[in-house]
Amino acid sequence: MSAPRVSGGGAATTGKTVAVDILPESIYRYLDFDAVVCIDVILDCTLLVTAAAAGRRALAVRGYQDARGLFTERERPLFCGEGLGLLPGEPRPGGLTDLLNEPDPARPLVVACSPGADLITRSGNATQLYLGCLRNVSATVERLAARHERVALIGAGGAGEYRCEDQMVAAWMARRLLERGFAPHSLVTTDAVTRWGQADAALAGWGKSAEELRRRGRKADLDLVLGGVDDLPVVCSARGGVVQLEPEGDGLTRRAGSAA
Repeated sequence: MSAPRVSGGGAATTGKTVAVDILPESIYRYLDFDAVVCIDVILDCTLLVTAAAAGRRALAVRGYQDARGLFTERERPLFCGEGLGLLPGEPRPGGLTDLLNEPDPARPLVVACSPGADLITRSGNATQLYLGCLRNVSATVERLAARHERVALIGAGGAGEYRCEDQMVAAWMARRLLERGFAPHSLVTTDAVTRWGQADAALAGWGKSAEELRRRGRKADLDLVLGGVDDLPVVCSARGGVVQLEPEGDGLTRRAGSAA
């Protein structure tokens, strides 16, 4: 399928618009939009969506200190994040493999000290905040198209740079919304869809984030991320960093769709 024809801006006949942007600092441009989607494919949003879909408590906090006092010692939260485990007394960071292999369903997941967690916590004042990753593209698009008119899709990036996998998922979602009558918010959105809107999911395995996981000896996590493309028909929202599953509806069914 070829990329949809899009214009450089202006309002759609339906009055619906979609914006694509990057990095946590960008959220402040879109707090008046009625829906913001935080996208961090490798790894935060994948972790949080996976945990929520399994019925596990999941939340994002900016730093490890922010999680202190939120849990009892018996709850033993599973911490995941880039900066964890670097200071005395901090937990060893886990990953997607650890999450999937954790036998105790009552053990909550906490994501911290990473770009995705930063973006989610910065987005606390958004009217409606969703989480997007490779696993829930179709379900999230259906919810956005059915319930919202001004949508911002923001990739978390990393180290102050965009990451190709986040741009790709944002462009996939934007392309589908354009096909449903949305207009591009700006030329930036148009360019993102043109460049990334039909990119293959395998591209995520060649980016900087993927290389960082390999360098840390976490190739198993990367393989799990790349192996789960649109396999969870769930919509995840967040409020105050706490992730929740949205109820079924808006055409969602318990089967996976096509990601691109």
